[in-house]
Amino acid sequence: MNIFKLFYHIVVGLMGRLHVYEERTGKYLSYFKHHIGNAKVIVDVGCGEGAFSRALAYEGRLVIALDIKKAAKGNRKSIY
Repeated sequence: MNIFKLFYHIVVGLMGRLHVYEERTGKYLSYFKHHIGNAKVIVDVGCGEGAFSRALAYEGRLVIALDIKKAAKGNRKSIY
């Protein structure tokens, strides 16, 4: 692991412990919901780990989440 990846993992871990992601996710979700309105089908291109996709799917929306990141492929989960 190079120094940049190590630094990234340390920062991500710290931000997770400080609940920064949850706060940021809430703000972005409010923004998305304002712009997507009552749409029942959403395509999330570049979804990463799928935090936004899962949150929208839990509301009963059909979400098609696409990402090319290898790590995300192993973590696919369906709520159905």
